Amino acid sequence: MEEKEFKKRKFFMEYINSREDNPVVKSAHASMSSADKDKYISILERDVEQYRQMLQESLENQKKIQDRLDRVAAMLEKSDKEKSTLHDTINRLMTQLEGNQKQIQSLQNQIKNLINQSMVDKANLYGKKVWNNRGGNTTTVSRQEAKDDFDGTAASLPSATSDEEPSKEDQKEVDNQCKVGMKYNTMGADMVIDYKCDETKIPDGAKIIRRFTRSIYDQVSYIVEHKVHYIVYKLPGQDPITVHFTLPGNEEIEEDYKKLSVVPHTHVTSRFLSRLTMNKYQMDTPLYREIIRMMEDKFSICRQTLTNYIGIGAEYLKLVLPYLKNNLLQDGANIHCDETWCRVRIYNKVLKKYIWCVVNKETKVVYFFYDNGSRGQDVIKNFIGSSNINSIQTDSYCGYNFFDREDNDITHLYCIAHARSKFFYAYERGKDYRAKDFLDWFGWLYGREETYRKQNLSPAEIKKRRNDSETTECIVKIYSRMCELQKDDSIKGELMTKALNYLSNGWKKFFTFREDGNYEIDNLEAERCIRPLTVNRKNAPILGSESGVENLCLYMTLVETCKKNNISPLRYFERFFDIIAKTNGVGIEWDQMTPSKLCQES
Repeated sequence: MEEKEFKKRKFFMEYINSREDNPVVKSAHASMSSADKDKYISILERDVEQYRQMLQESLENQKKIQDRLDRVAAMLEKSDKEKSTLHDTINRLMTQLEGNQKQIQSLQNQIKNLINQSMVDKANLYGKKVWNNRGGNTTTVSRQEAKDDFDGTAASLPSATSDEEPSKEDQKEVDNQCKVGMKYNTMGADMVIDYKCDETKIPDGAKIIRRFTRSIYDQVSYIVEHKVHYIVYKLPGQDPITVHFTLPGNEEIEEDYKKLSVVPHTHVTSRFLSRLTMNKYQMDTPLYREIIRMMEDKFSICRQTLTNYIGIGAEYLKLVLPYLKNNLLQDGANIHCDETWCRVRIYNKVLKKYIWCVVNKETKVVYFFYDNGSRGQDVIKNFIGSSNINSIQTDSYCGYNFFDREDNDITHLYCIAHARSKFFYAYERGKDYRAKDFLDWFGWLYGREETYRKQNLSPAEIKKRRNDSETTECIVKIYSRMCELQKDDSIKGELMTKALNYLSNGWKKFFTFREDGNYEIDNLEAERCIRPLTVNRKNAPILGSESGVENLCLYMTLVETCKKNNISPLRYFERFFDIIAKTNGVGIEWDQMTPSKLCQES
């Protein structure tokens, strides 16, 4: 017998024995008859059928519910998609709205800046140009301004300076009292023709009541042409000779000719060339207008010829420049520097170039120069070279920053007038009334400087007063207010922000003037001297060549140096060219031809 079969029989034997030990109890259905069983089975079948129907209905209901759930899920999915699309649309619109708001804010700032700039430009064209405000008064209203502010109501009328205004009769009487014994004698001419009165022709018995003189002025303008006839002859064995012989009886006439000083290489006298240079470089008269004036005097000439005359004069005048530069950059000098732009035609292109101006107030020298029209720091650096000057005062242009290096021994000062102008624009154009305090403080400092000038104080005394407790207190107020406004998160206009940053970034150099009584509070020495160049841009928008710029710098150097020394530029040019004409430019001590030495007695 196989082992598998044996195990099977053993299992059934054990099962039978277990049933004998634990017999199974018969159910209640075991004693039922066949009819009862059939009936019971039918009942069970009916119940089963009912359960099947109920199950079928339940399944159908479940299917309907599932369909509804599917529809709801589809609707939810669609809603989620629409919600996502709507959310994306909202985000896109919000982003667009933020961009529009930023653009609106940017445009508003641009409009405000343009309005401010427009007001600044109008002020530069028609307003006051005073930057230093030495009197400290910023509320003066002109008659035209008061007229513009009047709107027809009593409230807009200007307030009177006193309760009772003096009458015109009283004012006239006061004015007349101060004029007692005085004569109006401000007019005078170089040539006077005196017409005497023959008192012998007064009728007999007549009594002279009074005597008086009435002056009549006439202007005569003309150009005289002196025609000198020469003869060229040659003797045997000799070179040709050019000579002029005076006709008998013309000796007195030709005395005037001998007095004429003709500038070498030209057909004009020193007086003609001097007036030409004065009209062009001091009176800012372009050559085409000068030709119109000459045509009115019945004289015709080519503009290029006048340009050539000016160039010939420049060839002699430039020999004086090295001596002027030595006086300008002498040891220990305190100089002022500024630059301005000009338009120059180079190779048929109009380029923007720069002209520099350096001023020495002590030696009264003004020097203009043009270094290929560059505005880089190497220009002024090379110009100063190895000179041992003490200080230089400029604006805050970055081209001067190399003066601030530690290896540089030159003291660098900034111009307070520029800082004040920033706050002035913020107050007047930007309507930021917080700038008023700075204007008052700067005005107070300028008032002190005016006092020093009027009292003719020594540099040591000026330095002492610049560092006294009152001045220090004023400067501390400026610094404290500046720091306070910079930390303030409230809205500040662009002009006010620019003014605060300008003052803060150069604070130390703005107040370096307190270290020496010879220093100036501002750079207006250079600003005033360079002003004629900016005015000349109106008459000569474009300079024809770089040689023309060089001539401009040369003549402006001499004109402004003459004005600095209270010398008439016309008289200086007349004396200079007269010496050139008499010596033919030979054997001249050029160091004695500077304005201060050539016109010492003027």
